[in-house]
Amino acid sequence: SECPEERQRLIFVGMYRDNEVSSDLMLFITNLMNLEGGGSANVTGVELSTLSLDDVTEMVMSELRLPRRLVSKLADVVHKRTLGHALFVVQLLNSLVSDLTISYSPLLHRFYWDQDKICTLKTADNVASLLIANLALLPAGERQCLRIISCFGIQVQSDLLELLEDFKLAPQGGFKSCLHDLVNQGIIEVDSTLIVFAHDLIQEQVYEGIPVKERRQLHCDIGIFLGSETSLDISCEHEPIDAAIDRIFLSDVVDNEDSYIDASSLLSIATSQINNAGPEFFSDRMQRTRFASWNLRAGKDAAEK
Repeated sequence: SECPEERQRLIFVGMYRDNEVSSDLMLFITNLMNLEGGGSANVTGVELSTLSLDDVTEMVMSELRLPRRLVSKLADVVHKRTLGHALFVVQLLNSLVSDLTISYSPLLHRFYWDQDKICTLKTADNVASLLIANLALLPAGERQCLRIISCFGIQVQSDLLELLEDFKLAPQGGFKSCLHDLVNQGIIEVDSTLIVFAHDLIQEQVYEGIPVKERRQLHCDIGIFLGSETSLDISCEHEPIDAAIDRIFLSDVVDNEDSYIDASSLLSIATSQINNAGPEFFSDRMQRTRFASWNLRAGKDAAEK
């Protein structure tokens, strides 16, 4: 038969993500640490962090047998698309080799890939799911930034977001500071003209996560704000809209001095936001008449193109 001492031994193994710790789990961890402090149990903690960019670069260098200067751009894309999660890194690299995006070149005597094609890689569903799970943990300003962007769909012009800096519901500190952190987290991507969600599932989750009434109000507020930047509410006796705002020149998020939003685009966007709020959202007859005239103006503008 077993000795009593043998039956008293227990080994417990557990794991958790430190950014998803609930109050119950935190209480358990605290109690576990107290047991260790009292000498009642031996506790060994092992912290496994995500792979850094240098880690991914070293991995790619090792697998492809190439120097850092040749793999740095590839490693940067792989790191951004996988958030540095080791399993996702391996899966992505394997898929790139399997579909011959990365292949051996007899001419160059090394592995080769089209960097432009690599840069167009989309965030995988499993990575998007992980990002979605962590959306609620983002700071309030970044969540509000994502909410406003999501009202325009999967992408929005960077010039348009620059215009919205003066919007009353813009995140404190402005969009630019939020964008930097959101890009680093792999949630959105920014180029010279567009701000794009890394995956359509992320945009869908952000947008659908806004309560319906609040979402309609947000569309309405955005539409009215953008409409105020045009002559949509100017009566027929006033200067025609094309003469009033032939071009609206803006400074781009990336300081591109040549960027602008043309008048017809702004008219269309403002009207679209009002329409997304829904006709049932506007009970006042004057409001309905006002926004009907917006649609008429936008329709005429589109017909003349």
